[in-house]
Amino acid sequence: MLNNKYLIYLLIISLFLSSCTDSDIANKFDDRKIENDQIILTPEEFASIAYDNPQELTLEEISNIIANFQNNIEVGDEIATRNSETTKISIKKKYYVTEENNIIKNIADTRSTTSKEFTVPIFEVELSNNEGNKSLAVICGDERVPEVLYYVDNYTPHSETDTEARYLLELSKKNVFLDIQQIEHIRSTKKDSTLHKIAQQLNIPQKKVSYTDFKDRIITTDEISTRNNNPGNQSGGVNRPQSNVVGFVNPLSKVSWTQNDPYNYGRPRMMIYDGYGGEREGHLAVGCANVAIGILFSIVKPDMYLANNQKVDWDYVTSVEFIKFTQGYPEASSPEDLVNMITGLLAQIAIATDSRPSYEEKELLDVNTGKKYKKSVITQTETPTINTINYLKSMVNFYGDQNNKFNGNLAKQSLFERKPVFLCGPGHIVDDNGKIIGNGGGHAWLIDGVVITKRQRRAGYDHYWSVNMGWGKRSRVYFRTSNDLQDCDVVFPDDDNNIAYYTQEMTMLYNITRK
Repeated sequence: MLNNKYLIYLLIISLFLSSCTDSDIANKFDDRKIENDQIILTPEEFASIAYDNPQELTLEEISNIIANFQNNIEVGDEIATRNSETTKISIKKKYYVTEENNIIKNIADTRSTTSKEFTVPIFEVELSNNEGNKSLAVICGDERVPEVLYYVDNYTPHSETDTEARYLLELSKKNVFLDIQQIEHIRSTKKDSTLHKIAQQLNIPQKKVSYTDFKDRIITTDEISTRNNNPGNQSGGVNRPQSNVVGFVNPLSKVSWTQNDPYNYGRPRMMIYDGYGGEREGHLAVGCANVAIGILFSIVKPDMYLANNQKVDWDYVTSVEFIKFTQGYPEASSPEDLVNMITGLLAQIAIATDSRPSYEEKELLDVNTGKKYKKSVITQTETPTINTINYLKSMVNFYGDQNNKFNGNLAKQSLFERKPVFLCGPGHIVDDNGKIIGNGGGHAWLIDGVVITKRQRRAGYDHYWSVNMGWGKRSRVYFRTSNDLQDCDVVFPDDDNNIAYYTQEMTMLYNITRK
């Protein structure tokens, strides 16, 4: 009788065990293991499995990216520490871009309207505060590269971005394509090995490894090694909030000058094109090269005398960011002696570089007859690159010459020694195949600062270059590149043509100091 009871018990136990398969037992055990274990991956391993279906950023995510970016840069004389209560954020424009034959193209307003497989969403975001000031941030809306690409303060709403500044934006867009292509290469070469590594760690079949199921347990090696404090670069001179910033140099230039009123009051008066189909009498523009030189001098402060033998007082010149002048209204104008010193300085530079009026053929309207006619008119001021270099040789010390092209590593090295970088050169009009068919307008500008950030959960670093474009209050522009940027050539549509601004053809002068 006792033996029969044992047989019954054994039968019940065997039935119970048969209802629980080996995989069920293993799953219950592994679930407990997963709850207690973190999955440690390198940034490349994380990228190899994280983006099977790349998502677009939400408005909240965009807002957080902008807030973090503003906390990592210096705007004016203070670190930006704005928040959602004081800054209104609105999407000004959304579109998709692709790259064909090295040409960046806007192709659609929605991804569904295009058949292109490799497209990137771009958000142009307007920021406004309680004081009425507006900024523009251009964001890559793809979660693979969720970054600010381009940022400018004091921008004018509904205005088109100048071609020279668009070059910086389009270069950032091009860099995004390179970054995404790199991520896709990692996915194609490392995904299988990463899934195998996770399966071994979790002791489950590889086919059951899903990023969605385990993403909250993943931590990357760079997150483990990141320091909590960030003293920044000592030459930058300020403490920064905790962030992913690993190095920075605050903008070295403190002035926002431009080519026109009142900065050109020291230039000759001539008949110039008014931009509306006619001519008017006015002062010649200072010229972008001469404004860039003036801003450069405001940083390095060389000994300099004006035409009246008055020595330039750099402390006085840089005591304000910009000047204003209204004839007959001194209360609405900057001090007259300050206006005279700055306009005299820029006029002196224009003479020394032998800058001259530049003519273009325009269609004008005869107001008396109502008939249109063509005439060669003054549209701007031009300065040959060699003249710029020769004048700078007489005033400051620097490395580089007309054969030195843009080099990010040299630029970064120069900036971390608090020495600005000067760029000047031409643009080109090209056909649909990228072949040069004509000359475009050139430009000269300064790179005067940089912020270097460690990518979150991705290998590498991003560089945010601070540029003073010489356009007055809207001069301060930041644009993003990756650490390994090599090819700075980019072509983008402009009106009826494609126009290319090649920094590889630009002259870069660096390590600039006073004599």
